Amino acid sequence: QPLEGVAASSIGEALVTQRPLSGTLRLFGSDRAGQLSRIAEVLAQCGVTILNLLVTTGFGDPDTHEFVERTGGPLSQNVISVAAFDREAFDEEVFRREVRQAANDVGYSVTSIIFETDGDRGR
Repeated sequence: QPLEGVAASSIGEALVTQRPLSGTLRLFGSDRAGQLSRIAEVLAQCGVTILNLLVTTGFGDPDTHEFVERTGGPLSQNVISVAAFDREAFDEEVFRREVRQAANDVGYSVTSIIFETDGDRGR
């Protein structure tokens, strides 16, 4: 049912201008119980939603120094797709600081946070 007094074109314009800021977090380090729970708390506090989560466990190969997947391994590699739907309320600097601190606190030794720029959308 159409909204009274609101033109369809203005609704479309609002949807286009209110696209969420999306990005990817990559966390790598020792695998410990409760790590992702703490990260999810920080994301929620910063107004960020998890869109997708990929968790891989494994170990570091001593010869090649590469991550080798193995269920139950001592290391964890996590790729988390996220979105901030309220771009005006989102503070990227605070988000980066809080995620890095929480990741460090729970045992992740490598943290990468990459947000799409407006120019990247649609690729």
